[in-house]
Amino acid sequence: MTLKICRRGGGGRAVLFGDIDEHRQEQAVGEFVGRELSLSAVAKLVDQVGHFVAVGAARRLATFGRSVVEEPAAHFLPQPAVLWIYDPCTARLVGACGEAFAVYDCVDDYAEQAGRDDRKRAFVAAADRLAAARSRLVFATATTLFERHRSTNLRTHLVRNVGDYAHFRSAADPAFAAADVAGLPRPVVGFAGNFLQEKVDFDLLEAVAEARPGWTILLVGPARPETEERLTELAARRNVRWVGAKPYVELPRYVAAFDVAAIPYVTNAYTRSCFPLKTFECLAAGKPVVASGLPELAGMEPHVVLAEGRDAFVAAVEAALGQLGDADREARQDVAAGNTWDTRAERLLGLVADEL
Repeated sequence: MTLKICRRGGGGRAVLFGDIDEHRQEQAVGEFVGRELSLSAVAKLVDQVGHFVAVGAARRLATFGRSVVEEPAAHFLPQPAVLWIYDPCTARLVGACGEAFAVYDCVDDYAEQAGRDDRKRAFVAAADRLAAARSRLVFATATTLFERHRSTNLRTHLVRNVGDYAHFRSAADPAFAAADVAGLPRPVVGFAGNFLQEKVDFDLLEAVAEARPGWTILLVGPARPETEERLTELAARRNVRWVGAKPYVELPRYVAAFDVAAIPYVTNAYTRSCFPLKTFECLAAGKPVVASGLPELAGMEPHVVLAEGRDAFVAAVEAALGQLGDADREARQDVAAGNTWDTRAERLLGLVADEL
């Protein structure tokens, strides 16, 4: 099973992107244009860019100024062709692409990402249900998503997110750390990711920084307009260091500076369905993980510990700081090595093959 990335006027096999930053799209897609991609390579592309749907539409579509040739994908792809949907709003394409059947790979609670507009949320929720109903198979990355779609489609499977083990394994060596963070006072409690208002618990980060002034809180990632002021205030603390956004290729060098990886998320309807990619990325780097607001990570102890509130979070980090030996690090990396894009692709392809 292969897909091919095409530019405007390309050969009819395409990946359409939606709801992502155009610059990120241009950066990531450039690496893949004109190449035949295995599913594991596509999974890596999704990790870097965001949601996509692989289609060759029967009608002309456009996104970010690119378009798809007006011919069914089945005319170009090896048979049998499977329509792989990530964006539920493309459910109307099921049956229009000459595919054997469709797969809906549901990796988020999309309605919760639709903002506060009730009509938009209702539209996306309806599309989510339709995508599950029209697809032969549904893959869900979280228990809540699995249970929701299982009620609509009995061929729904729980297949959680994974991480790029090969990319992050070098971060297990503190000497691999980037020069601008290598000399930070230890211990270093680090978070790497987007500082989204609906995800990151800024109150918790501030409380931890205040409770343990001897710790360094290292923050890596871009702010959004609605969070920049709060993040700037947090970074003004003596023991907080915010280094801004870093390219994906450089990210392991910053994770290498962590003693403990933190995923301090708020608790809400969206995070209840989250399984962050950074979980296995940090384990691949051999780092213990302390998280909040993410019930999907329950049961991953001792490598990943959930802790709600300042006192519990601080206590969990202190316990994790006592688990930094070689054996602990290797055990975490072993877990990550069993949860890679290759292992996920193998599972997904096995389930698809059973239907062919």
